[in-house]
Amino acid sequence: MLNAVIVEDVHDNIDTLKYLLEKCPVDINVIGVADNLGDAENILSLNDIDVAFLDIQLKDGLIFEVLDKLNMKNSFPFELVFVTAFSTFEMAIKAIQFACLDYINKPLDQDQLNKVVLKVNQSRNSSSQHLQLNLLLEAIKGNVDYPKSISVVLPKGVMEIVSVANILYFKADRNTCLINLEEGRALHSIKTFSYYLELFNNHPDFIQISRSYYVNKHKIKRYNGRNKELTLHNGEKLVVSHRMSNALKKALDDNSSGFDLSGLLKRFFNF
Repeated sequence: MLNAVIVEDVHDNIDTLKYLLEKCPVDINVIGVADNLGDAENILSLNDIDVAFLDIQLKDGLIFEVLDKLNMKNSFPFELVFVTAFSTFEMAIKAIQFACLDYINKPLDQDQLNKVVLKVNQSRNSSSQHLQLNLLLEAIKGNVDYPKSISVVLPKGVMEIVSVANILYFKADRNTCLINLEEGRALHSIKTFSYYLELFNNHPDFIQISRSYYVNKHKIKRYNGRNKELTLHNGEKLVVSHRMSNALKKALDDNSSGFDLSGLLKRFFNF
């Protein structure tokens, strides 16, 4: 059984969520409900919580204010599930995705809720909640499009925090994604390649060079325009698709504006 708390300021939504939770494949006991930030801080300080369902916008502020206070006390031995309308808090949802935390969209859907509850039931008692919350709050306070770190979900529910600056590239691997790091390791994320393309779509440091590779531009040492070959700082060579070669050249030109032109050509292109 999972002990749950609900933070939501619309009572019809509370009733709907309770009703749907009763129909979930896991037994859930709702031990507390709050509809404002003060009460939310109190119930989230309770013992024996397994999961908290949190609306982002309450009538007196954002739930992140409470999470920030409690995070300073390092008191998050439970799972967080955010409940919100995607179109209203798109940037907050993106921060939640970077931290690999769970969320469900309004209007609530039984199938979506079932998936999240089953995942929570499998991953509870993990030690990653505090680290994930740190990532979320860091993104909320800073620039959501340019996070310093991301949370990567590995097989068997293992979670690893990765510095974005240490990522060489993302590589498609069937329905999963390999994240190659500067120190020579490769993380096998259970998320898809397209998931990371969408997540980083506004990030200025990454560019797609083919259907299977999404590269950190700061790790590029040279680009040979004749044979469409990219060389990274670690000596690894990647092939650039013909369709994406022009976009890569433009991106490298834009990044190097203000530098000596001959040096630019010598570094990136074998002309």
